[in-house]
Amino acid sequence: MNIRAYCYGKDKFNLYKIYSKKSILVNSLKESLILITKKMKSGDIILLSPACSSLDQFSSFKERGNLFKKLSKELG
Repeated sequence: MNIRAYCYGKDKFNLYKIYSKKSILVNSLKESLILITKKMKSGDIILLSPACSSLDQFSSFKERGNLFKKLSKELG
């Protein structure tokens, strides 16, 4: 199993320090999904599992989740 954390937003460096061996720094949710879909194989799973709020980029968890669903459909 190949698990990676894609860290973005104002707290990305703090999160990266915790999971540095399995983390990738990006600037946005969209950038992370673009990188992920380039590496995906059939049967792989992408999980949106926020480690903290992302109010610097989204107005709510619903907005973040809706963008994740939208981008997953567009890029997948």
